[in-house]
Amino acid sequence: MTPKVRIQVLLERRQYEQIKALASKRRQSVSSVVRALLDEALQGERAAAAAVRMARMRFIGSGRDAAEDVGREQDQYLYGGSQ
Repeated sequence: MTPKVRIQVLLERRQYEQIKALASKRRQSVSSVVRALLDEALQGERAAAAAVRMARMRFIGSGRDAAEDVGREQDQYLYGGSQ
C-alpha cells in the first residue's frame, strides 16, 4: 500500500454530495473517490503540458527553408493577409 498523507480540504456542499453519491455508486470510500478524481485531473494536466511541449518542438525550426520575405511579410504568413 502506498503511504498516504492526511490533508484537510473544504468542499462546497454540492461537491461533497456529488462525491458522496459517486462513492456510494462505486462502493468506495469518499477518500478513494477523491484520490481517483485527483489522479484523473493530474493526468490531464500532464497530458496538456506534454501537448504544449510537442507544439513548441514542432514550432522550433519551422522557419527553416522559409521564403526570404518572411520578416517583411510576416502578417501574410501568420494570418493569411496583411494586417
